[in-house]
Amino acid sequence: MSHYRSRAAAPAQSAFRRARFANVWLILAFLIPATSLTLSAQTDNQRELSLAERVLVASKIYASIPIYFAHWQNVPGLDLDDAYKAYLTKVIAATDRRDFDLASIEFVASLRNGHSGFEDNWLNEHYGQPLGFYARPIKSEWVVTESSIPVLKPGDVIQRMNDEPIEEFYREKQRWLFASSDTARHQSLFLRSYLFPEAFTLTLEDGRLVSIDRSKMVAKDHAAPVKPKLRNGIEYIRIASFDDPKFEFGAIDYLYKHRDARTFIIDVRGNGGGNSPENLIRALMDRPFREWSEGTPLTIGLFLAYQDLAKRPDLPAGFRNYMDAISTDFYQSQLLWAGSVKQPQEPIFTGELFILVDSDCASACEDFIAPFKDNHRATIIGESTMGSSGQPYYYDFGNGMSFRISTKREYFPDGTAFEGIGVKPDIEVPLTLKDLKVGRDAALLKAEEMARGGS
Repeated sequence: MSHYRSRAAAPAQSAFRRARFANVWLILAFLIPATSLTLSAQTDNQRELSLAERVLVASKIYASIPIYFAHWQNVPGLDLDDAYKAYLTKVIAATDRRDFDLASIEFVASLRNGHSGFEDNWLNEHYGQPLGFYARPIKSEWVVTESSIPVLKPGDVIQRMNDEPIEEFYREKQRWLFASSDTARHQSLFLRSYLFPEAFTLTLEDGRLVSIDRSKMVAKDHAAPVKPKLRNGIEYIRIASFDDPKFEFGAIDYLYKHRDARTFIIDVRGNGGGNSPENLIRALMDRPFREWSEGTPLTIGLFLAYQDLAKRPDLPAGFRNYMDAISTDFYQSQLLWAGSVKQPQEPIFTGELFILVDSDCASACEDFIAPFKDNHRATIIGESTMGSSGQPYYYDFGNGMSFRISTKREYFPDGTAFEGIGVKPDIEVPLTLKDLKVGRDAALLKAEEMARGGS
């Protein structure tokens, strides 16, 4: 099923994916500020929100969740009313826009879903100065994987943030991170720069201290990634995103020009999604494939009434037993349907195919990967993907604030869970500290080895 977004939803979802999903080959928002931003708590005509404005935003978010949210399985212990009561208390007490934004982010993040979130352009403009580097956990260590800071290199291990162990810093901040799994939540920490101080010091494993002053971050141009030199009829395509159709159709054009190649390696690592690339799937698919199974909330008035009725303490005993028996059938009900089987349609390339994936592949990128995994058309190499999709309902308040609530829960074609799990590779080649330090692309090397006849 396509994840094509409406015109109204497209801008905010694009911004969300740029902020949420790292792309190791593109110019990164957290590495390259468009302008030098002032992080001080300055006063401007947008900073203050009236109580009525704050309550309106909070109420709209709260009212939308029972209607649209499709992932209650991920939060079985969440009492939405209690969470809203705590949120509303913070909303009323908020002294400025930043306090309100953080309260709103925390409330939506309690849904523990990567496609549900709250954004405010004002917060990003005033507190979103880039960090200058990105780090993620590798096994039990927080490791720098990208950096524009000369003294901070890929492979450096971070132990402390100021005087605090980095894992404790993460635990303090995790309530503001939108994600469908603990792995994705960890990996999103260094993409939410407004959660960091303006200036801080990193303590590295080798004892070095690295001072970061985000107010002095200077924009840098980064060269396009160097295309690897492959031989013996092996071609390579890097697809950084599906957010703009030019990426999909550029890949299709390259396929067509090199359709006589023996092997193609398609690299979608770091691809956070966009629009489902159905044309590219057809260009590569030489056999039948199954679509996702899917579900969406059934917000039927009678069902909601039964849910509330089952909670009443004054029900007669006999009716109480009846309601207890049937209430689970109506509680957070979903409409489920199986995906259809699609037939190949004159593919451009039918030769050997490898797809390189990682834990940053999400949403429409996973739409691309899943059918090739399911029917074994391609060999999938790398890390398990993020496991996050959901065609969000999007609402823009017109003042820089917006939110989205995931309306669809996807399942693998056989009905097994996908959300928070992702697509597992056929051959696992995880990112390692050793590979980062020496600049080795182990997943690409494995694909090249197999394409040349290795095991």
